[in-house]
Amino acid sequence: ARAAARIASVQRDPNVAETAAADAARSALQSSGLSCGAVTVAVDTAGLRSPLGQPSTVTATVSCQVRLAELAFPGLPGDHTVTATFTSPVDQSRERSLGFSNTEGLQGTNRSMGTGG
Repeated sequence: ARAAARIASVQRDPNVAETAAADAARSALQSSGLSCGAVTVAVDTAGLRSPLGQPSTVTATVSCQVRLAELAFPGLPGDHTVTATFTSPVDQSRERSLGFSNTEGLQGTNRSMGTGG
């Protein structure tokens, strides 16, 4: 949940944040060696919509259904859902999308320097 919340908190777009959080959560679970039967990732991205300069957060909740045999004793039947939640602060001065694409905003002619096309 920590990796999911942290990666979501640095995104500018809530949809991108949710996708990045889900990817980060699955990667962290895989790295930990847990074999999840089912994984759910819920992300509260309301903090990404807050005005510039306003303190806000992003919260991720990750649930993983694991076999009890992996958690306790080999051969133990059944499953158990493990859930973790983490809240990460959103940078109050993070950049905002200015409404134009990178090609329009970052490329162009700098006539004062004599460069560009």
